[in-house]
Amino acid sequence: MSRKLLMMPLLLGLLGCQTTGDLIPLTTTGGSGPACYVDDDQLTELLDQQYRYQQAGGNNPRLQQLAAARQNGNKALEGLLLTSPASSPEQVTRGAALLGSLPLYPDAHCMADRYLYLHLGLVRQGLGRQTQLNAKNTEIVELKRKIEALTDLEQQITRQRKDL
Repeated sequence: MSRKLLMMPLLLGLLGCQTTGDLIPLTTTGGSGPACYVDDDQLTELLDQQYRYQQAGGNNPRLQQLAAARQNGNKALEGLLLTSPASSPEQVTRGAALLGSLPLYPDAHCMADRYLYLHLGLVRQGLGRQTQLNAKNTEIVELKRKIEALTDLEQQITRQRKDL
């Protein structure tokens, strides 16, 4: 009898583990793999466009490339261009937000998505470091102001001692 009582919780626990429905598979493209946001074949073109954007002299060619990416609705290219080193901090922030909104699938089967995902991670790290740097620079300016105030105070005290 005691053996049956000990087996009862085990049996009830195992019954609770049964699934009643089918598991939902990952989104795929015709059963051939995951649904990538950017085709791997487009990665070379994206990198080529980014290279041309970085090498372009002046703002006009860059603005034309950005406008073309927006007009074509190519958000991956637009985000990549906006987050390139040749972009302003405001553009980088906007590009990071744009890349972050894309449904990327950073898997080995989607190399272009993985590249964009890793690029976004590096951009976010850079933005975080820039924020820290700005905070430190603000702190340095404040400390310099305090040092100058203390130096002025010390000079005033020295003058008062000489006058006495």
